[in-house]
Amino acid sequence: MSAIITDTMTADTILIVEDEAELAKLYRHWLGQRYSVRVAHDTTEALRQFDSDVEIVLLDRTLPDGRGEDLIPAFRRRNSDVLIGLVTSQDPEPGVVENSFDAYEVKPVREEDILGFVEQLRQQGQLYDSACD
Repeated sequence: MSAIITDTMTADTILIVEDEAELAKLYRHWLGQRYSVRVAHDTTEALRQFDSDVEIVLLDRTLPDGRGEDLIPAFRRRNSDVLIGLVTSQDPEPGVVENSFDAYEVKPVREEDILGFVEQLRQQGQLYDSACD
């Protein structure tokens, strides 16, 4: 059974999809002071947690019930503006690069890496918004 962890400190909402509970807890701790954070540990819970409030998804590629990148089309159908960053221990492969994600970070990561990665995604979102205006 997947745990649902939610912080509601700020308006920006991040969904962390990470099967390693301790790592998800660490990401939540790092990001929770600046953002509203939700955590899912598998694809099923990720789909339950994802709604129109989620602005950024940090997505692991290897999950216990499937591949993280297989969630991308469902996330995009529900919210085409969501920013998706893969955070994984696997180097990008040609087939994965074809998926519609916005950034890729290879583990292990430190606090400043995750904070910088999220800021990079947010800036990309602002650029997309400016280009559409």
